[in-house]
Amino acid sequence: MLAPVAVAVELPGAIRYPSLLPSLTPAELKSSYLSSGPTVPSFAWEKSSPSEFSSSFSHSADLHDSSRECKFTAPFDTNGALYVIATASKTCPYVNPVTSDLLTVRWSSVGSGKPDDFVSHGTPRTMAATANQPNSWMEVDLIARRLQVDFYALRRGTPQTCLRSWQLQGSESAQSNGARWVTLSQHDRDDSLLHSSNCTSSWPVSACGSNAGKGFRRFRIVQQGVNAGGNHVLACCGIELYGILTSS
Repeated sequence: MLAPVAVAVELPGAIRYPSLLPSLTPAELKSSYLSSGPTVPSFAWEKSSPSEFSSSFSHSADLHDSSRECKFTAPFDTNGALYVIATASKTCPYVNPVTSDLLTVRWSSVGSGKPDDFVSHGTPRTMAATANQPNSWMEVDLIARRLQVDFYALRRGTPQTCLRSWQLQGSESAQSNGARWVTLSQHDRDDSLLHSSNCTSSWPVSACGSNAGKGFRRFRIVQQGVNAGGNHVLACCGIELYGILTSS
């Protein structure tokens, strides 16, 4: 059976990036990852509200290690939690963990690119961006895992769409609708990404109070105010999270 081919949505003026092709098909990765044997993942786009899109999967994977430290050394290194999940604790070649049915991703709206570009380890082919709407967000759901996050990294799009004011939020909720979100990191007029020479930047996360030592299932970036170009497009071509990763 041929591997599924994802077609990127490319809007006028979108920036195309170099293609990064995986060396292993999603079905092959899942076969090696799941203890229950080979299963071909199903992939479907759902429009759950006028401004909300999601990628949905049936999920039955378990984390090989019950607890693993994902220690930060550099933005988008091979130690991040999303990379560890995608490669079955570094035992398989990398395939986007959404494509291989290991995570789910949701955006508040889709303006350019595909929702799974948000968790891409490499630079996606097309800039990942929401529509021009206030308080836009991008979310990743770890499903059967929890992460006590202590560091995270982002990859920007073009300088004109670069994030400047945003929050990293976490949630323990199994449901998207009505989830209680906790602010883990606040950024106000932060130009780290704008002035980065390689389009990436990273920040420590210091959980305190009732959030200290707490593992979260969902993480999202929420833009506050406008981007570097003065509009509400949230362009984020990658996120990586670090900390203690556990199975739920």
